[in-house]
Amino acid sequence: YENGVAKAQQFQRSHRLRTVAPATIRHPYLLLEWKRVLRSKELIFYTTVKNLVTIALLVGLFHQRVQQLLPDPDALILVLLSASCAINTIASTAYSSDASRRCYAFLPIDGARLFLWKVLVSAFWGLPLVVLVWLVSVCVVRPAFAESLLLLLYALTNALLCAALGVWLDQRMPRNPQSTNELLHGNLSKVCVLAAALTLSISLCRVAESHALIAAVTLNLVLVLFSAARFFLRKEDHA
Repeated sequence: YENGVAKAQQFQRSHRLRTVAPATIRHPYLLLEWKRVLRSKELIFYTTVKNLVTIALLVGLFHQRVQQLLPDPDALILVLLSASCAINTIASTAYSSDASRRCYAFLPIDGARLFLWKVLVSAFWGLPLVVLVWLVSVCVVRPAFAESLLLLLYALTNALLCAALGVWLDQRMPRNPQSTNELLHGNLSKVCVLAAALTLSISLCRVAESHALIAAVTLNLVLVLFSAARFFLRKEDHA
């Protein structure tokens, strides 16, 4: 009887061993790039401050000098949006600020997919400033509703294209900075993107005049679709 009571007290319900499925990362390149950006919080903070100061200086420059060349307010907004899209430090330091880029040469990494996610993440981090400039410009100038939508479409597509150009330039000529301060100053890739964006936007405004906005949006959409088609066709060829 005592043995039976002791066994009853020690009785435990049997539990089946559950095997935990191994975790899989669906988008490893997104994780790598997101980690690269969040790892340098100083770069994000100082980049935002520096970009806001740059936009303020450009607004003053436009009122003094550029307004003589482009009296149309919509053209001024177009050029200002181009400048805000071009000063994307996250894109122009995509490879220089990546501490793991030395390992990519001997690891089985798809360089095209890594490049794509660098562009998308960089454009995502640059969009808040671009949308802010668009909102302020629309509230101050008050263009028509259709023109406001075209300006927003131009800003979104141009942010993507400027991010792609900045990442490509930094991939071609990466630097070896010793600190975050070196990444912020003397960034030749960002200067090249800014010069290209301003030159193209001012040229369109001077050539197309009243149709500059439609021409700029059309050109951006063609470039975005062409780049996307080229990437997916390349992916199918390798598959």
